[in-house]
Parts: sequence; C-alpha cells; structure tokens
Amino acid sequence: MYANEGKTMNKKQKTNKRENKKEIIAEKDDKSMLDFLKLSLELKKLKRTGWVDRKINNPESVADHSYQVALMALVFGKKLGIDVNKAVKMALIHDLPEAIVGDISVDQRHNYKNSLGIKPTITNEEKKEKEEQAMKEILKLLDKKTAKEIHELSKEYEERKTKTARIVKELDSLEVILQALEYQKENIENKNIEDFFLYRTTFNPIQNKTLQKDVKLILEEKEKIKKSI
Repeated sequence: MYANEGKTMNKKQKTNKRENKKEIIAEKDDKSMLDFLKLSLELKKLKRTGWVDRKINNPESVADHSYQVALMALVFGKKLGIDVNKAVKMALIHDLPEAIVGDISVDQRHNYKNSLGIKPTITNEEKKEKEEQAMKEILKLLDKKTAKEIHELSKEYEERKTKTARIVKELDSLEVILQALEYQKENIENKNIEDFFLYRTTFNPIQNKTLQKDVKLILEEKEKIKKSI
C-alpha cells in the first residue's frame, strides 16, 4: 500500500515538473512575442526616407505603406489571380527588416537622375545582405512555426519567382505612385515628387497589364493637377 502511494506521489511530482516547465516556456514565448511586437512598432515611427528628403510635411511611415500594400493585395488579389491570403501576409511583412536597418530609399541605391541630386551610397546587394541579417535577428523572437512562415514569405517575396510575389512587388510600386499623387495634390509646387512617378513608370515600370491601367488613371489625374497650376 505504502509502495503504491510512493509511486503515485512520484507520478504527481513528475507531472507538476512538466507543467511548471511548460509554464516557464510559455512565459518566455509570450515575452519574446511582445519583444517582437515592440520592435515592429519602430515601423510606425519610421518615416519613409524618400518623402522626408523631399520635405513632405508629416510623411507616411513604413507601417502606413505596408498596411496600404496589404489592403491593395486584399482588394486586387482575386482579380489578379493570386493567393490572396499569402499576398496579404507577404505585404504585411515585406518591410519588416526596416525596423532595424531603416528605410533605404531608391535614391540611395540606384543611379538615376533624381531631382535632389542624391548619389547612391549602397548597392542593392548590400541592402539585401543588411535586411537578411536583420530578418534573422527579428525571427529569433518568434516561435519556430511562425518564424518559418515569415521567413518563407520573405524569401518568396525577394526572389520574385512566383506570380504572387511579383504582384505584391508591383502593388508596392503602385502604392508609391498613388501616395505620390496624394502628396502632389497637397504640395502642387513641389516638383521633386515627380521622381516617384518617373522611377516607377520609366526606370522600373509595372509589368502587369491590369495594374498598368491603374497607373494610367493615376498619371492622367496627375496631369490634370499640373494643368490646374
């Protein structure tokens, strides 16, 4: 009888130890997730470099931009024949590394004639390396399953091998053109905003025919604004 009671106590002790261990792990995971979310808050404070350089008053943040691209993926996704769920997730995380490395603008990495005369200070390859390292650091804060999903989404986006990834990248460009139009309305005299239309319609144009129609509509509205000056 006493031997059986001893065995029962041992089982209870082992069960309690396992439960305590699980609680400690869960508490650690919760703290890490909060650390991840705190880090992601940097994107809400980080103003988009291109707009800051062009003296736009109260410019959008990186988080503003990512939200809008995600919303565009949701709205355009089905029409464009892509995986909408994946596209929205991809859009949400596509600039996540900027929470650490900052927003490296097109002006800083491409040798095209921008109106400010800004010269490239970093190559695309260097930018890619910086952001990949930042993403590794960020994903250490998440559980393995979530980290794996975000890593795969980011990798797919950067490689542009799938239709979904290519479309999300083009929605990223479309969002910039649309935002440029809004800033042009508010800053009619600011000719530097033209750079954003030029780069994404000439230097690195959108290829998708459906989205090209939207670009055309935006450019037509831009011309109306110019004529009204």
